Amino acid sequence: MLIKNQKKKISLTSILLGLLVVAFCVSCTDRFENIEKYQRPERLQGKIFTLIASQKNMTIFSQFMKDTGYDKVLDKTGTYAVFVPSDSVMKIYLTEKYGTFDPANIDSTVKQTIVKYHILPMPWSKSQLQNLSSRGWINLSDISNNKPTAFKRRTLLREPNRTYKVQRFLSGNEPYDIIVPENTAGTVDRTVFTSSPKYVPLFFDGFMSAKGLTSADYSFYFERPYTSGQVYYANSQIIGNEIFAENGFVYLIDKVVEPLKNAEQLLENGSYGNFLQLIHNNSVFQFNSTATLAQKGADEGKQVEDLYNLNYTGTFPINIHDELVVSSTFSVERHNGLLAPTDAAMTAFFNEYLKSWGSSWNSVPKNIQRLFVNTHIANEAIYLKDINNGFYNTAGDFITKNEYEIERAQYGSNATFLGLKKAIVPKYFSSVSAPLFLDPSFKAFFGAYSSVNLLSSLKNINSKFSLFLIDNTSLANDSSLFVSEQPDGTTQITAYNHLESLMVNMLSSDYKGIMTRRLYGHIGIQPVLGVAKKEFVETLDGRHLVIQHDTISGGAPSEFGFNSSKVTTNVFSKITNFPITNGQVYKCNSWMRFSISTTYGFLRNTKFLDLLTKAGLADKINEQLTFMNSTEQYTIFVPSDASLNSIQADKLSLTDLKTLLSFHIVKGKLIFTDGRQPAGAYRTLNDSFINLRPETDNLVILDKNKSILYDNLKLSSKTNLIGTYAQNISENYYITNAVVHNINSVIMPY
Repeated sequence: MLIKNQKKKISLTSILLGLLVVAFCVSCTDRFENIEKYQRPERLQGKIFTLIASQKNMTIFSQFMKDTGYDKVLDKTGTYAVFVPSDSVMKIYLTEKYGTFDPANIDSTVKQTIVKYHILPMPWSKSQLQNLSSRGWINLSDISNNKPTAFKRRTLLREPNRTYKVQRFLSGNEPYDIIVPENTAGTVDRTVFTSSPKYVPLFFDGFMSAKGLTSADYSFYFERPYTSGQVYYANSQIIGNEIFAENGFVYLIDKVVEPLKNAEQLLENGSYGNFLQLIHNNSVFQFNSTATLAQKGADEGKQVEDLYNLNYTGTFPINIHDELVVSSTFSVERHNGLLAPTDAAMTAFFNEYLKSWGSSWNSVPKNIQRLFVNTHIANEAIYLKDINNGFYNTAGDFITKNEYEIERAQYGSNATFLGLKKAIVPKYFSSVSAPLFLDPSFKAFFGAYSSVNLLSSLKNINSKFSLFLIDNTSLANDSSLFVSEQPDGTTQITAYNHLESLMVNMLSSDYKGIMTRRLYGHIGIQPVLGVAKKEFVETLDGRHLVIQHDTISGGAPSEFGFNSSKVTTNVFSKITNFPITNGQVYKCNSWMRFSISTTYGFLRNTKFLDLLTKAGLADKINEQLTFMNSTEQYTIFVPSDASLNSIQADKLSLTDLKTLLSFHIVKGKLIFTDGRQPAGAYRTLNDSFINLRPETDNLVILDKNKSILYDNLKLSSKTNLIGTYAQNISENYYITNAVVHNINSVIMPY
């Protein structure tokens, strides 16, 4: 009780002291009014609207603010930066667009749009407008954050929620919705919640320098010159410095800034409907319960409209309708580039490249549609410098200006927009992947390569691929691959597993790795020379294809079906009806199967292995060649037992023996008898050099003077033995790490 009473006394004392302070301050008011430091600075002429209303050349914008209620908003709450077009500018703009500049005759919606788009809900000073990145204020001493790349700011203008017409489809048991044109039958409505106000770009020297932009880049979109030292609010220039107000800043600008359209609005404003539909085909809707319940009346139990989020970012790098780019944090500096072919350009492209798929774009596989769209999107804004110098699109292609034809250029709120009279051709269409995209008879292989993300590996322009494709008919005949595209563009892949006597899902965790390795095995990274009787081509994942005449294998007989144990001959032929720049494509009739023989196994029961063991280069107990590194490749010449006995090799000192043996092992190269490797000095295991001259169906060993030392390494069952090491034993997946040649002579070191 005592403690409680003490607390009451303390509380009462605090209240009395507070009253005394207030009384003291009130009594001192007159004295403070006369002290200069407590007086309002002359530069502060009240709050923002009061300041704007006092300016003689801002009367029209001031009236717009009063008519829309923003006079009270900006003078009561919050802090702002307001960009005000002068009266002369407003008169010209309003007269040209609406036939009058009298605020009384301008629609209230127009007034509100103009007012909101010229107000930023933060008190940005002129310096602050030019010193921000997505990480915050820049620091010139921090090389990771010393450039003012944040060039966009959020305005007060928010688009209303938008309602789309959608059709519902089923993919398996899962429904999904696709946005369709307004006049499509059998539609339902989906209203998308607008998550963010619109953004406006600012251009200033720091940003221009950081992005390597010039006046020409600015004027390309905004049709006016850029003057160094000035700051531009979209297409308007700030005149003079900021004007201080109690709750922010006011700027005078020389143009009325119309709200920039987002990418979707730009696509709808022109003949780009077919391209837009390819994007809409990939729409993903998700119910937004928070936004739905936040609507007026929802908390009282009234029925309100369901609101959804809409996104495309699982497929494309941009949500075309969204003012945010990635997130609110990144939107201040991120901007995409969008290049949209006109409907006429889309038709011309379809007729030239995709007509074999059917009568319209709807018959083209969704993965090809998506590739086409991503070919026309860039992760960064596209300026004139990028058009002139080239840029990368989100498909990974480097695009030059001779690959498309521009009909329109416009700066959007979330992307730069270029309308095209000529569409861009994906680089896939001129690489070895061309038949997969352009020939429906390889649709199953296309679906398989798409599903495991191997298509991009086929575009390397510096490679000379040899790609071996199995056509749909052959895959169906042996039941080794059935590929079907679901309505939402996902792919279902099955195969008949003879070992288990059932159809299996090749994209399941048990089989996806197996299928991926099988597909890797059909990608050679060397050209087929077509000269030697037996030729060896390395695959993308480090195995080797063996080519003899018109047949091909992976060093083991091909198999008819999946796990069937039925041997078949894999015949191949060149595909010649596509212009390919990075190799050649061949049609074959079955899957490759690869050798799993180890290098150690080829040396077993030889004198050479005994000597390697004696020299500490092999371990017979663990059946390992201890000199081998899994990251290296080796060519090993194995002398016959008789030739080793003839020089009494086992009587050599360990040092001399190791030198001798090491000279028979080339480190770092696989050298076959197909003449693929050049003649030259090759490094041996002990860092000496052996002179070799690979020839067609022979491999000549030379002495130190490059005279013939051994010329009897002919193509036989004892040469070109492919040694492998295990990557995944359960999948029988082995990588080549050596080639073994048996010779009937000893190569003495030199």
